[in-house]
Amino acid sequence: MSFKHLYSLLVLGFTLFGASFIASGQPGSSNAPTVQSEATPPGKEGNKLDVAKVIFGHIADAHEWHLFTVTHPDGEPTHVSLPLPVILYHPQKGFSFFSSSRIADGQSYEGYHLEKGMMKEHIISEDGVGIYDVSITKNVLSMLIGVALLLWIMMKAGKKYNQYGAMKAPSGMQNFIEVIIIFLRDEVARPCLGKSYKKYMPLLLTIFFFIWINNLLGLLPGGANFTGNITATCCLALYL
Repeated sequence: MSFKHLYSLLVLGFTLFGASFIASGQPGSSNAPTVQSEATPPGKEGNKLDVAKVIFGHIADAHEWHLFTVTHPDGEPTHVSLPLPVILYHPQKGFSFFSSSRIADGQSYEGYHLEKGMMKEHIISEDGVGIYDVSITKNVLSMLIGVALLLWIMMKAGKKYNQYGAMKAPSGMQNFIEVIIIFLRDEVARPCLGKSYKKYMPLLLTIFFFIWINNLLGLLPGGANFTGNITATCCLALYL
């Protein structure tokens, strides 16, 4: 993968991480899956399904990664989630690191508690001081997984080009990637950008594969809908 590909990817990654930091709402461990029991499943009030709550619950950011829900014969659900690292900075206390399981279910830990919002959870300091929340949330972790997959795919394909050149028939991952790259070059870049299309191909390919990989990850059962979050789409719009 060329330096331009890597540079574009790093810039986009830092931009999206910064947006997640800003969206934390305020300035300012154990990682084993936790099991939580609730009397009413999310999005349901009695026998009525709250569609809006279910949708926003799927695209909202959170400090834990909900994996699946098990419904028992008595109708009581058990939600299985993966706690994520909480990283907070308090102007007087300094940095705090702990698992999100410490503040689940309305618990308080080290003077902090969790407040759930429509699109994002907020960690509040009980002394009223504004804090900086730079935690690894579900969307941040999903983005990092997407970046890792993008690097692996591109470096694997680029390795074959370095070994055999562009004149040998592609195979494996190289064959899969080359079809998409040629389509973007001939059907998107050349018609829209004209003679200067080569200059923008690294950026165009990075953005395309980044969005595409994260869209696919969001379709997996238990996956995070990272590209469905307004923060991600706003950052991509500003970046472009």
